[in-house]
Amino acid sequence: MSRQELIVKIKQKLSEISTEIQFAVKANLLDFNCILEDILIPLLNELLDSNLQNTNRQKSNFPGIDLLDRNKKVGFQVTSDSSASKIKETINKIVSNNLDKEINELFFIIIRNDSKASNKNFDNQLENLPSNIKFNYHANYLDFADLFAKHIKSHSNVNKIWSILQKSYNGKFTKLEEWENIISNEKSENIYSNLAKLSFPEKLFIGHLLPEVISFKGKSSRHRVFNFMKDLGENFNGSWIIFENNIYTFHLNI
Repeated sequence: MSRQELIVKIKQKLSEISTEIQFAVKANLLDFNCILEDILIPLLNELLDSNLQNTNRQKSNFPGIDLLDRNKKVGFQVTSDSSASKIKETINKIVSNNLDKEINELFFIIIRNDSKASNKNFDNQLENLPSNIKFNYHANYLDFADLFAKHIKSHSNVNKIWSILQKSYNGKFTKLEEWENIISNEKSENIYSNLAKLSFPEKLFIGHLLPEVISFKGKSSRHRVFNFMKDLGENFNGSWIIFENNIYTFHLNI
């Protein structure tokens, strides 16, 4: 497979993953650690040549930091909140907990492409951030589309990226699989409909409407038949239908 073909497949896979995450998060069907460990950690480690660990699995408390490379002192916050206030809140939380000693640079990974901010004054809203943590909105604020455009397309080994995505995501996340197993393991239940059994007569009678009936006064074919028969002084029931100038009934005498 050529490099260009792989890049197209990677783009499609990332789009699939992003859509699944957005649906699962909204439906509360996704363990957040699945996103970190199944998708982002192996992908980011390859793209950024890092050794990220999931801080949520560690005993130590790292408020504001979800992924951490202790050697490179790089931290990641993974969130669906793309607001400037979220960025400020996270950085201030890191500083107030003295975690700025653990990291020199902070990245944000936005797991919902539809929520990434498009505010032209976004930079202005991020003024006066603590200077001891490197953060640049244009370089350190990424969604899946940014990861593809800024890091994956130019990566030297797209075969490795494709392999990671294939192994990381097979169309389902763990919690969704658990949910489906619960449903499949539930005992079956008999459902009884409250309907009566129907039986039909053996014969169906079809009669073609005469031209004078078709052209008789009335709002519809059925009205024209009724009016025509009434004009002849005939009285009959309504157990019949009209279709394409034919009358259909199960009764010989109507």
